[in-house]
Amino acid sequence: MSTGSGESIGYFVQARASLDPVLPIQVGKTFLTTEWKRVSFPEAPAPLGVSSKRLHDICPLAVQQRMFTYEAAMALMAWCAADDVMGGALVEFRLAKVNLSYSFTLEEEGVGPTIKFWEQERDVEWVRRPATEETERP
Repeated sequence: MSTGSGESIGYFVQARASLDPVLPIQVGKTFLTTEWKRVSFPEAPAPLGVSSKRLHDICPLAVQQRMFTYEAAMALMAWCAADDVMGGALVEFRLAKVNLSYSFTLEEEGVGPTIKFWEQERDVEWVRRPATEETERP
């Protein structure tokens, strides 16, 4: 058995309404008031969307938590700010830097039978297929 731990730095985009709105402002699936809230983004099919490949390569748990690299978070934040539907100057944005800490245990559950690749050819009874038009050569 082996154990280990690690951490990964990632970012979330947060937004809030800059003025107290009569009705909440909707950004994607997030409804904004004057409180800071994490903005959720739909996952785009590859190769579309913003890449977070480096973060995903480093820590697969970051994918589950929907964390982004700094570059990806900045791109998504700029996209939100540029979208007229989201209220323009009525919405403020910021990044939240987060540290994902994790630990793991790697424990063997069992093993299969020994496979002797070097003996495979000698131990197998080879059976010739019947000749057909596709396998016969003139």
